[in-house]
Amino acid sequence: MKRHLCMLSLVLVVQLSYAVDSDGEKDLIVIQETAWAQALVAGNMNAVDTLMHSDFRLIRTYSDAPPIDKAAYLGMTGMSTTSVEVTSVRAEVVDNVATAQATWSLDWQREGVGKLPPHYKVTDIWIKETDGIWRIISRVSQLADAPPAV
Repeated sequence: MKRHLCMLSLVLVVQLSYAVDSDGEKDLIVIQETAWAQALVAGNMNAVDTLMHSDFRLIRTYSDAPPIDKAAYLGMTGMSTTSVEVTSVRAEVVDNVATAQATWSLDWQREGVGKLPPHYKVTDIWIKETDGIWRIISRVSQLADAPPAV
């Protein structure tokens, strides 16, 4: 009986430490999402670059255009962003992969195009690389009709 209680205690300690670690990793993903938004407002594409995995792809579900790779994303010209708000993030972490379901509201435009749609739902896949840094490898972007209800 004593052995069973000892094993049960050990299992609980391991599970609790994993939960704390997982919650900390989820918080890091939320921080990364917010850092991306702040970098867009600041026009700091170098900061966005550091958040991106070398194999990054953006898929826009509202367009027939092919995915946008990292170089094309960072090379877009004529974009200006006045404000960005990450209105919600729900992250799940399994080992070195995280998924984030997020909603974003932006005030932005592109030269020659004008104002762009303001509300998006994004599904992001983040990879924790060997250096311990989370980098986004995939973003699927969907238009949203309105900001999320609070």
